[in-house]
Amino acid sequence: MEMVSKRLKVDINDLGALADKGDWTKVNMNSYCSIFGIQDLVTSLAAGNTVEDVAAAACHSVAEQVYEQQLQEIDVRQPIIQVGGTSLISGLVKAVGDMVGSHPIIPPNSQYIGAAGAGLRAPEQRHMAPLPDTQAGKKRPRPRVGVKDLEAVPVDDEYP
Repeated sequence: MEMVSKRLKVDINDLGALADKGDWTKVNMNSYCSIFGIQDLVTSLAAGNTVEDVAAAACHSVAEQVYEQQLQEIDVRQPIIQVGGTSLISGLVKAVGDMVGSHPIIPPNSQYIGAAGAGLRAPEQRHMAPLPDTQAGKKRPRPRVGVKDLEAVPVDDEYP
């Protein structure tokens, strides 16, 4: 999505709103390769498609890739919760919703949920990766890993 925003000369924070105004069906963007995808983007703009339609097509293309490569192989259950940086791109959230048949829920601070989960999981994983010897026969002290002031955030029932 960053490459798309750069090519369209829009800030990544504005890409979703731009895509929300577009119609992805007007643009042929069906490449899973990012290089050919950018080529499709440039070709579509040269053919006279609007920036909004191209942005919407790019969001739809990414959502389609996620669905075809990951989600179609599992039993997707409602509600769908979308997290990570892509959850901040409203056009991509809409496209994912179109793919799975309902709008994903976007929790507050959704871009940090993966990091918070990794931080919570880190203490469980300490025993799995021994630290190398620093001196003959001596181990380096293990760092203390902890997550402070992290609390569960209630999920909004409405699509933002």
